[in-house]
Amino acid sequence: MFFGSGGHHGASISCTGTTFQIAILCYKSSADYWYTHYGNVAGSGGTSTAWCDLYAEIKAITTV
Repeated sequence: MFFGSGGHHGASISCTGTTFQIAILCYKSSADYWYTHYGNVAGSGGTSTAWCDLYAEIKAITTV
């Protein structure tokens, strides 16, 4: 995980073998709101990246 400007939380993953896409489960406590953001589809050896909304936290990371 990493942190961007203004309080954004993000994550990226790299993989080999086939195409893949990161999915992150985000939680925004100020609104008691859970949601999933999906990253770009990447090919073998590439990187997929996704970001949560401002002030939301990443609670889980997986690939789809």
